[in-house]
Amino acid sequence: MADHLAKNQYTAMTQNHSNAVIATGTSKGVVEWWTPGVGTPGVQLFVGSKVESIAFHKGYMYTLTDRVKVWDSRMLKLMHEQPLPRRAQSIATSASGLLAVNYGFKVEFFKDTPV
Repeated sequence: MADHLAKNQYTAMTQNHSNAVIATGTSKGVVEWWTPGVGTPGVQLFVGSKVESIAFHKGYMYTLTDRVKVWDSRMLKLMHEQPLPRRAQSIATSASGLLAVNYGFKVEFFKDTPV
């Protein structure tokens, strides 16, 4: 595992609370899913440029690169991508499904994220 860590610069990390998987994002645009007790990632998915943030809600994963992308986390299929007016710093989801995008001094909320 130490060899794997030396090859990647991790730029984002979150937990999918529905299944305990830890998702990490790299500077090379790769999201990896780590299962507790396993020394290698179970999933590696190229999502674009540097991963700034990752969020989960129900069966969907949201990744923030230069845009927000919505993925079906069961099939690992891109469902929608949304360009942003400027570079965002992080994203988060609420229990009711709101998506928040943080631009530093401004936060935008999206009620009906298209999937």
